[in-house]
Amino acid sequence: LNLDDNSLDAVQLINEKLDPYIGTAGTAFIIGELDIETEWNTYLQELDKRGYTTLEKIWNDAWEKQTQEK
Repeated sequence: LNLDDNSLDAVQLINEKLDPYIGTAGTAFIIGELDIETEWNTYLQELDKRGYTTLEKIWNDAWEKQTQEK
């Protein structure tokens, strides 16, 4: 998918916040430091706070734009 410069900058900034958290939390879930049954919703809320929803929208918009051009 092609992103314009503004979207690319936004993706990079959001990924800087998301990637470390996803890695740390993922490991914590795997080794049992976080309980997936009781802490999953908290994990999802933190992803949203770090910009996941915005990231998803950027990629979805880029997909729609690219598929409509064909």
